[in-house]
Amino acid sequence: MKAKKKRIIVRMCVHCRVRFAQNELYRLQYIQQSPIAQKKIMLYSGQGRSFYLCCECVSHRKVAHSLCRVCKVDKKGKDDMDKNLKEAICQQQK
Repeated sequence: MKAKKKRIIVRMCVHCRVRFAQNELYRLQYIQQSPIAQKKIMLYSGQGRSFYLCCECVSHRKVAHSLCRVCKVDKKGKDDMDKNLKEAICQQQK
């Protein structure tokens, strides 16, 4: 009887576009928590679309530009995107 090979799931970072194993990436989403709340980046909750960032790109200074493209947000909101990203990553590291 042949042993089954364990498949490694590969995903791509939205900033550097390099492929990594899924467990090496942060899985995030851009979502509005309530009708009156502002949309923000947070850890993936299990519903909706998500995107992946690698550990090196989280601290990159131009990552907000890529996030604006992925989340379809005007580039004027780059500062908010960067702040929300840092909050979401801090939540996951706790």
